[in-house]
Amino acid sequence: MGSDKNAPFDNDLILEIAHKGIPVVQTIAHRIWIYPDTVAFPERLRDPMFESDLPADWYSEFQRSFENFHRNDYFRNVERETRRARIAARQFIEADAVMGVGTDGGSPMNFHT
Repeated sequence: MGSDKNAPFDNDLILEIAHKGIPVVQTIAHRIWIYPDTVAFPERLRDPMFESDLPADWYSEFQRSFENFHRNDYFRNVERETRRARIAARQFIEADAVMGVGTDGGSPMNFHT
């Protein structure tokens, strides 16, 4: 669902999707919880499992990639996108749409673990 940069959705569209039973899987986790949780608990980026699973040079680069993560272009509009994601999720929930759940795995700071 477009990484939530396009919410809120048109009510007629929401109702049509819900009425037709078209499944919706929104991309919301990385902005609603991954970014704020990482700001509040940056230690999550230094999970010992990563160090034991990766060659030393990869682990070093992995850790370097987290430096100043809050300045990453990916998170430039995180506050606005978090608000929009919550609005969009609420729209689909209130319309009783069929909703699926994904992982958002592979998005920045959301690891395949």
